[in-house]
Amino acid sequence: MKLKTLTYILSVFVLLGSLSACAKAPQGQHSSAAQNASQHSVPVSSGSASSVNSANDLSTSLPPRLEVTGEFRGVWMSYYEVSALCKGKSEAQFRAKVTEYFTNAADAGLTAVIAHVRPSSDAFYRSEIFPWSLYASGTQGKDPGYDPLEIMVETAHAKGLELHAWLNPYRVCTVKNFGILADSNPAKIWLTDEDTQNDRRVREAGGGYYYNPALPAVRELIIDGVREIVQNYAVDAIHFDDYFYPTTAKSFDDAEYQDYRAQMGASALSLGDWRREQVNTLMRGVYAAVKAIDPQVEFGISPGGRVEHNRDTLYADCALWLSQTGYADYICPQIYFGFEHPTEAVRFARLSAQWSALSTNPEVQLYLGLASYKIGEEDRGSKEWIENSDILKRQVLLSRQDPVVDGIAFYSYTSLFGSKEHYRAERENVLPLFKTTEDN
Repeated sequence: MKLKTLTYILSVFVLLGSLSACAKAPQGQHSSAAQNASQHSVPVSSGSASSVNSANDLSTSLPPRLEVTGEFRGVWMSYYEVSALCKGKSEAQFRAKVTEYFTNAADAGLTAVIAHVRPSSDAFYRSEIFPWSLYASGTQGKDPGYDPLEIMVETAHAKGLELHAWLNPYRVCTVKNFGILADSNPAKIWLTDEDTQNDRRVREAGGGYYYNPALPAVRELIIDGVREIVQNYAVDAIHFDDYFYPTTAKSFDDAEYQDYRAQMGASALSLGDWRREQVNTLMRGVYAAVKAIDPQVEFGISPGGRVEHNRDTLYADCALWLSQTGYADYICPQIYFGFEHPTEAVRFARLSAQWSALSTNPEVQLYLGLASYKIGEEDRGSKEWIENSDILKRQVLLSRQDPVVDGIAFYSYTSLFGSKEHYRAERENVLPLFKTTEDN
């Protein structure tokens, strides 16, 4: 039996023994295309409704766990946030704002910044493979005059923070924005050169262009891009988010699948299993490439919060990645829901228990992604995030009761450190949990 599984079982007995002594604490009432694509209801594979309610109670009635040495505490900075500091700004202006942001993160007790450096077949860094991002300079392919990733790595390390380089592996652009791609963009080259044999490396789906996960040339491109970052920058991790297969339509990669079936005959995998293997092959390749350059650099993946949606719609086999070595060093599901979401199956306590049950390999860390961006917002008819200012605090406390969970990450910086009153109130409740005894 894996160490994490054994520890988790022992912990459950301890927690259940504590329930009789815990009085129920009162609770209040109450992205984007990426969020919508990642989160549909799934059955809960671990824990009954009563045990989940008990976990909810524990999140507010048990004292904070003091033994949090090694706890990962990250914050995402999306390309919108990096762009706001970068586009049209001088190097001095960018450096000053990054220093301000990272100082806030370090002073709050966070341990890592997950910074978006390749949102769409582009780069916030000097690359020989991908053009400069539109969001870095205002024009794809135009040098902003400095290297944002280099500055972020340098500043993060000066503040005692890790810098995780966040990439979208498959996304290229929307169809209507194809014209803004630089001539040097690999996707534009493949789609516009005279070689018709490479046209299928980029496919259209849902109003966007994406690299085709089924082709070795695409995997080679993505892995080469990862190698370039790890070789040239002192990043602490490479980080992928939840953009995997962009569609379930058979036509997207039917030509490649039919070629595969013709080769394999009766032993061919189903379309779903075959697509999952295409994604798995890339994850294995990225992991191996990172470790070959520097075994200390990590590879992490942040899938959507709904396990079955990841598996059956995005073809991301998170259960495999959490149970087997060689795919990722950490998995950080985006559990962007509160405790009172109208759909019970996606409430935070249920989903966190489901992910915990999947985490059976002690060599793969499990972090939980938390939705600071929902603070002060109505969520599918629920006013939970409006009427409460301690949701993130309770989620952190609940995560600390589970020895399988190794940390948390907040999406995103501008909500966690925003100036609006509801941001401030939630922040004042959750951030004290990250102060050491020496700070208090």
